[in-house]
Amino acid sequence: MLRVVHAASEIAPFCTTGAVAEVAAALPAALARALPDGSRVVVLAPLQRCVEQVAARRGIALIDAGWSLRPLGEHGPEARVVLVQAPDQRHTVGFIRCPPLAEDPLRFAAFTRAVVEAAPALLGGAPDIAHAHDWHAGLLPLLIRQHASADVRRAWAGAKSVFTIHTLRDQGVFPKTWVERLGLRWDDFGIDGFEWHDQLSFLKAGVVFSDATAISPSRAAAITTEEHGQGLHGLFASMGSRLRGIPNGSDQARRAPRDTSWSGSATRYAALYAELLHERARTTRVQT
Repeated sequence: MLRVVHAASEIAPFCTTGAVAEVAAALPAALARALPDGSRVVVLAPLQRCVEQVAARRGIALIDAGWSLRPLGEHGPEARVVLVQAPDQRHTVGFIRCPPLAEDPLRFAAFTRAVVEAAPALLGGAPDIAHAHDWHAGLLPLLIRQHASADVRRAWAGAKSVFTIHTLRDQGVFPKTWVERLGLRWDDFGIDGFEWHDQLSFLKAGVVFSDATAISPSRAAAITTEEHGQGLHGLFASMGSRLRGIPNGSDQARRAPRDTSWSGSATRYAALYAELLHERARTTRVQT
């Protein structure tokens, strides 16, 4: 039995500006079937005004318990979806902007902290896997280790983290003044941390602090080159087995977001989860 939380900036059909929304809707639902019996999967996304507007048009009542998803035409375990209300998010009609809005660091950091604090209770116990999607949730692998509350850190002490990159075009790069404003540590503002050209990079934080970073197989090798690495090719080239080529659903999402073809991606991610947790168990045995 595993406890897994996914964090994404948007989720279909309620708020969709890119493929990540479809992935967030379909992949966790397929994972709920691929993981061992009794596993729990929760997806957290921001409660935005666009979500409320779409729900109202569809006649859907949003309740605190969220809603459940499963692959189309199948029956089985479900992935629970919970909307998180963070400061000012409900007042934004379209949550994702390119370039990012000036207040985006605060909004997404607040959302990510809410994920860290809420997930243990929603999952019914200590999480095993934290799975972050794109730069908007890039601080998740870091914050599960550095949350201000000792109780929260203890709840996440045994967890492993996965960061999936859906696009390298937007990396969530902001002035370094946000480091202190977000309560992050200056010790992590360096070449081996979330610093990028003397700025704070949410995407780089996700890559550096996660236990594994995943991107579509066709791009896994390409991003290690200067031509396709968007300035991070050196980092990607140095990651070795921490960089994985796994179908993340970007192409599938455009065709059939809830089709059973998602089972292939789910199986690959389930195997990655198992590998990371096996390493956790091996490390624990060595330490004891």
